[in-house]
Amino acid sequence: MKYLLLISLLVSGIASADESPYGISAADLLDKANTTGDTTYLTIASYRCAALLTLFNGIIARDTGEQPDTEGASNLLTIGIVATKIKLSERGADQSRVDEVDQRAYEDFDKYLSTYRSWLEQNYANSGDYWGTHETIRAEITACRGLAAELAEY
Repeated sequence: MKYLLLISLLVSGIASADESPYGISAADLLDKANTTGDTTYLTIASYRCAALLTLFNGIIARDTGEQPDTEGASNLLTIGIVATKIKLSERGADQSRVDEVDQRAYEDFDKYLSTYRSWLEQNYANSGDYWGTHETIRAEITACRGLAAELAEY
């Protein structure tokens, strides 16, 4: 009986690493932003992508000694902050609410960073790599790198 419980726990841990910790991917958030014109989705994607690319770049730098482009992640966070401020102003928020955006953005960034870190570490424990064997994580990184590259053109 103990063995069945242990196997069940191990299998459920492996299965959960296969799924995104978020109910919607960054690519889907970007699609929603384009479809609806609502910048809220762009803001969420920007914050999440800034966090994921920060981790991605850190792992690449640590493992290869190369210094990847960190400007993209920083730009994504900045764009998220600016988009949030614009959205709040459009909604008629008073200036004190708009002034709080930076602090809230950094808090959101930290939460996303922690969530992505846990997901990558769990995948590493289960498969021996952070993203190489995980299609969903690779897709999220690809979408985020695409967003960073697209925004860099502006």
